[in-house]
Amino acid sequence: MKNHLPDLPRTDITGFLQPWGDVVTYTALTPEVSPRQYFRLEFSDTTYKILCFDPEFSLKTGDFLELAEFFGQNNITVPQIFASDARQKLLLQEDCGEEINTLKDEQYWQALQNCSQQLLHLHKIQAHPKIQSRSFDLNKLMSEMEMTYSYFEKAKQMFQLRSSISVEFQEFVENTCRFLSNYTPLVICHRDYHSRNILQKETGELVWIDFQDAMLGTPLYDFVSLVFDSYRPLSLYKREDLYKKFLQSSPYANNRFRECYVLQAFQRSFKALGTYLKMALEKKADKYRESILYCLANLKEITQIGFLPDEEFLFFELLSTELHEKL
Repeated sequence: MKNHLPDLPRTDITGFLQPWGDVVTYTALTPEVSPRQYFRLEFSDTTYKILCFDPEFSLKTGDFLELAEFFGQNNITVPQIFASDARQKLLLQEDCGEEINTLKDEQYWQALQNCSQQLLHLHKIQAHPKIQSRSFDLNKLMSEMEMTYSYFEKAKQMFQLRSSISVEFQEFVENTCRFLSNYTPLVICHRDYHSRNILQKETGELVWIDFQDAMLGTPLYDFVSLVFDSYRPLSLYKREDLYKKFLQSSPYANNRFRECYVLQAFQRSFKALGTYLKMALEKKADKYRESILYCLANLKEITQIGFLPDEEFLFFELLSTELHEKL
């Protein structure tokens, strides 16, 4: 059996999995930003389960277990948890299929529309106390912007870039964060709602993962994360189509909804740019290099559809050109 299990430090995986039978094979799943490792296990009875090894198994894992129950009780489908062991940092959960970004175009488009409907349902749910205790306030939003500034400076030095962030650019970013932090109402946000964190079962049912950091934010936070997803780019036409349908269905639509859509898309995408730069430059994860360029394309589009200051567009245009040559 040991030949059919991953080699993880200081763990007795055989003992942990014993109640579920013998493992025939395992497959390491694509690593993401977090230090967690995931494996798809095939058992001798031909069933599959997902094993998670979290080297930082802590309060966040506790949040995951508690919020999994909360979302399940509120008709948001999340993976079933079979077993957990905080000492060994192991979690065994349901295998819910593939990420929606692997779907064919027509299926993916249908999944996106279903995801939008799920967000509308999420916004009607009263927040769990853990979620109520944290929100995208000004400090949180600005800390994300500072992270992107930091990794941009690392890229600037590494690649000898001519691009630079002006005082005017920083003032716009801060004003954007102030607008978003003061926007009302606040609703539950998954916080990382993109095509790699949404799975689709063979039945077509959508399943959410990586929701342990859920917090309060604007009604458009998760929506822009989905439609400006750098892992699976959309056309402007499809983005606008999804936005119009979301606008028509949201009970929170008001005369500042479009402004919130644009500025939230800007803030969320600029934060994502910092994450991709970190993964590509610090973690040496080459797969994120393509995401950097897609993200910059998204940011250029956002500055145009939102009629944002020329300063922003010109920065992203030059940075995109320079990084396209360097990456």
